[in-house]
Amino acid sequence: MNNSRNFTQSHAGLFLLLGTIIPIAVVSILTSNTCQAQIIPDTTLGNESSRVTTGVNIKEHGADLIEGGAQRGSSLFHSFAEFHVNNGQRVYFANPTGIANIFSRVTGSNASNILGTLGVNGAANLFLLNPNGIIFGQNAQLDIQGSFLATTANSFKFPDGSEFSATNPQAPPLLTMSVPVGVQYGSQQTASITNQGNLVTGKDLTLSAGNLDLQGTLQTGGDLILQAQNNLKVRDSASNPFIAAAGGNLLAQGNQKVDIFALNNPNSGFFSGGNMLLQSENTIGGDAHYWAGGNFRIEQLNGNLGNLFSPYDPVIRASGDVTFDSYEGASLHILAGGSVNISGNVEIIGVDSTSNYIKETVTLSDGKTEINIDGSATPTLDIRAGVNSNYIGTPGFTPNLPIEFNGQNPNTTNEPTNANISIQGSIYNTSGSESNSGQILLTNQYNPNKLPGNITIGAIPTYGDVTIDSRGDITNNGQIDTTISDFLKTNRTAGNIRLLANQNILIKDALLSGVNVDNNKNKNFTGNGGDIYLNSQKGKIDINADISSIAPNGIAGNVTIQAVGDIRVSKKIEASSKSDYDSNNEQKKTNITINSTGGSVYLDGSSLDTTNKAFGSPGNIIIDATDQVSIINGSKILSNGNHGRILIGSKYTPKSFIVDNKSEINTDSKGSSIAGDIIINASDKISILNGSNISSKGWLGIISSLQAVYL
Repeated sequence: MNNSRNFTQSHAGLFLLLGTIIPIAVVSILTSNTCQAQIIPDTTLGNESSRVTTGVNIKEHGADLIEGGAQRGSSLFHSFAEFHVNNGQRVYFANPTGIANIFSRVTGSNASNILGTLGVNGAANLFLLNPNGIIFGQNAQLDIQGSFLATTANSFKFPDGSEFSATNPQAPPLLTMSVPVGVQYGSQQTASITNQGNLVTGKDLTLSAGNLDLQGTLQTGGDLILQAQNNLKVRDSASNPFIAAAGGNLLAQGNQKVDIFALNNPNSGFFSGGNMLLQSENTIGGDAHYWAGGNFRIEQLNGNLGNLFSPYDPVIRASGDVTFDSYEGASLHILAGGSVNISGNVEIIGVDSTSNYIKETVTLSDGKTEINIDGSATPTLDIRAGVNSNYIGTPGFTPNLPIEFNGQNPNTTNEPTNANISIQGSIYNTSGSESNSGQILLTNQYNPNKLPGNITIGAIPTYGDVTIDSRGDITNNGQIDTTISDFLKTNRTAGNIRLLANQNILIKDALLSGVNVDNNKNKNFTGNGGDIYLNSQKGKIDINADISSIAPNGIAGNVTIQAVGDIRVSKKIEASSKSDYDSNNEQKKTNITINSTGGSVYLDGSSLDTTNKAFGSPGNIIIDATDQVSIINGSKILSNGNHGRILIGSKYTPKSFIVDNKSEINTDSKGSSIAGDIIINASDKISILNGSNISSKGWLGIISSLQAVYL
């Protein structure tokens, strides 16, 4: 945050804010003034007035040369009653020896039409001020090696408080400073800068006006600053891309409104070698693709995080961190070399609706699970942090500037420190239907760099799959719920929940993947629960909230929990079905599997339940550990139905197995058919203590163990 604020503050004095829709009257201004396009110096500078010489050979072509002006130290001041450049015309400011900055103002009442080439015959910076507006036509070009600032402010302000004003023109101040501190707007901040041309500068490029209406191309080897006091509007077309490309930082700011739609052309987009900042008091309308060599950030004017709305096809790529408050819109794709921090909610309301969408297959860190990403077919939240710079991607358009999009740009000073993904609000992706159920992928394991990273999320209500793949820890501070409701079509399966962590998994709120049926309205609705999969590859798993896959008229999903370290469960884990499928069909059994390959499994005041409320099999409950399996403090392991089995130590034999303090392990056929077996293996001892019990109720139920039972 500090870096982005420094960027903003360092330019806020110079270039205040802009932005948006240009009235039709602008077109009439352009049409009415092209026939009288001319450069007319005014008399406000007295003997130091500007002079225009035509027919001068500049860079081997004819041009008009602006000379004279008032020199103050390394600055040169010009003043004009009218300032226009015709189609095909070339107009250059002379650059006397020792001059670093050229300031020009327009004191007349007409907007400036720049329809040809405007340049500096040297390396000085050029500043153009016209409070009535500035129009860059379709053939407009800049030939400026230094920086260029165009503004509709009333005056330039300097460090000693003096001004070079167009609305109250006086002689230029006696200055020793070479650059202005800022621009001063009047009470009416409605004048606009429009651009349809190709504006390229060697250093910084700044457009500052009451409103900005931007098409065409804006390219700079330094910083690109687009600031509107009111509204910033950006548009492209199928034949003409909009390109905003900065070798350094890029700021797009509209005090009241930012309205960006630049998805008609595959080359359109915002590109920066350094940081990229979108800023407005209100929600940013940002339908575009963004590439930042540094950080990407959305802010309000006071520096607080801002919101993004993008109903068509947003893609954000940044070598650094990505940070904003909340998002609403179509499928959102974020690829960041650093972290992704979203302090508010994310709401996916539909699919990408342009042809330039992301479609690819992502392999998870287990090396075998593949996720198909297609934001045009499925409402998708796709966030990948800590991505190796070679895999962030490069734009279809590569600016002809010293810009690197692989994180190696020397203008980028804000190196990311971690690959965390943090979403503090909720993720809503419930826009799905029978064939369009939505998908959520959060990962910092996609072609990872070497940064450390954890993933922390809030609530996630969705009809589709949720996949979280972390190189560090995973913590859910809200409920993850992929439950489907009976207003959808029948024979649906709820979304799967997959949490893969290289380190620890902490479940602080419920994981739910089931079917919600209103028996009073639609009691015959059928549907299946989704699978729930937790895998800690090098750490432990703590479960402090319920985990359930429930299918009142169908088959529940499997619940699988795997860790190298300890697994602790203090709440309910349920995979409950109501189905009459063949109990011998293992593929249709709903299992709860808990597997610690290097530690213990502790059930403390918890329950595991695979009950089938019909005549089908409830599935198996399987618990494996290399150290200890402990069932204590009223914990229950229940597999009720036809031939549901409870297997302890069937794959990895624990050293000890303990059932203590009124806990129980039970299979019960519920009168349907055959009770399931209970098989317990331990290499040292099996203890059943303090009112605990193990029982199998029904025909042919078997209880067996490899060790003596200590009561």
